[in-house]
Amino acid sequence: MEFLLELASRYKTELYWLGWLSAATLIVSVALIPILASRIPADYFLSSADIASRRRSWQTIFYSCLRNLVALVLLLAGLAMLLLPGQGLLTLLMALFVADLPGKHRLERKLAGHSRLLASLNWIRAQRGVAPLSPPSGQRCSGN
Repeated sequence: MEFLLELASRYKTELYWLGWLSAATLIVSVALIPILASRIPADYFLSSADIASRRRSWQTIFYSCLRNLVALVLLLAGLAMLLLPGQGLLTLLMALFVADLPGKHRLERKLAGHSRLLASLNWIRAQRGVAPLSPPSGQRCSGN
């Protein structure tokens, strides 16, 4: 116990900022996740198209880089929230949805096959009055 108190006193400033970072990521995730989850089309997991494989202009490349930057921020926040307070797994999933990478849709469909994760997203969508996400073809999602 003395060891922990000594560490806390030695790293007082770092722990202070870590606490603020934890609070900020919690607030941002609580605000962003419902917005992002409600913007996913209800039939998103039914399509097997890989959008990242199409040809792009400089505007779509810029937009893709911007999306990937936002996804990186969400990814880092989600990883931090696995140890800190917040919705870490949902934030990581939102990072994946926002990212614009080849093969992403196949991974999303696999993750959406987990009924608890899809049920959590559908609960968030229901709170915002948005239609539930359809599970990937051949899979069923249990309710709550």
